[in-house]
Parts: sequence; C-alpha cells; structure tokens
Amino acid sequence: MVKEPSRWVGFFSGRVSQAVFIAMVKKTTIAFFAVLVLGAWCSPSHAQIAFTLTISPSSITFLDANPTTSPSISASSAVQMTIVVTGGKNTSWSVHSLANGDLQNSDGVSTIPISNLSWTSSQTSSSCKYGCQCLSGTMNRSAPQNMIIGTGNTPGNFSCNMTFNLLNNWGYNTGSYTQSVTITATAP
Repeated sequence: MVKEPSRWVGFFSGRVSQAVFIAMVKKTTIAFFAVLVLGAWCSPSHAQIAFTLTISPSSITFLDANPTTSPSISASSAVQMTIVVTGGKNTSWSVHSLANGDLQNSDGVSTIPISNLSWTSSQTSSSCKYGCQCLSGTMNRSAPQNMIIGTGNTPGNFSCNMTFNLLNNWGYNTGSYTQSVTITATAP
C-alpha cells in the first residue's frame, strides 16, 4: 500500500527512476496508484547524479458529468510532482511519462484512448539553477511526453502542480478501466 505523499529516492546514472501509475476508470473515477520501479544505465559522465521524485496524491477522481454540458472533466485534485536533483552540475535532465497502452476496461474489449487524458501544469516552487520548466501535455502510448525539464542541480525542491483532464464522451462503456503510465527521470 502506498502512503501519501509517495516518495522515491535513488542514486543512478543515465536513465533512472521510474514511478508506475495504474489508472482505474469507472465511468466516474480514475485513480492513480504509485509503485516504484528502479532502473539504471551506467555512464561514467553521470555516475553521481541523484534524483528524488515525490508525487502526491496517489489517487485522483473524476466525477461523473453529462458529456453534452461537460465535454472535459477535471480531476478532483491536482497532482504535485516534486523533484530534487543533486550531482548534476550542467547536465540536462527531464521527467517524462509514457503510457503502456489505452485505458482498458475489465471486460477486455472496451477502451478509452489514453490520448483523452491530458494535464496542465504550473510551477509551485522555483529552486532551480538553470531554467527548470513545468510542461503541460497529453498522455501518449508511443512517445514519451516531457512533464518537467531542467539543467543542473535543484538546490532545493522544484515542484509542479498538474491538473489532469479526461475528455468526456457518451461513447464510453461503463466499467473499470486500467492502464499503467511510467514516469521516468532521465539524464542523457
């Protein structure tokens, strides 16, 4: 069981920390449950870089709404993503997402395109030496989507609030939908 806030710390090089989210949809609800998966590529030039990634809350809800009057539904709360980067000197880094497919109904047949899930992002703290940015985007299952980018160390926390939105459609079949989205912090 994941406690709020979820926090992951790792000392890596190259491609680093991955947080996996599982999205569950019941016509009215999407919840994100965070689980940690760690991986690393060793590279002498990035041997000392360390990322601490915190994501809170671990679940969000979309209330049921009439698609005619509410073509897009915002999640009930924003997701705060905070990163601390040390040992990065002048190294560029990013935090990005990649969905493992479309949202899949438990019936095994019905889907909701993962591209119907998007986020808007705003910066909530500015402890970054070289132009860190919070980016808005749309979930994708074939190309990683940047969520946060920066260069060098963050002397403290660099945080972004992300508001997730689901396109609302009369064509969605009622049910429980799931899919995992991998959040990866990377230093090339």
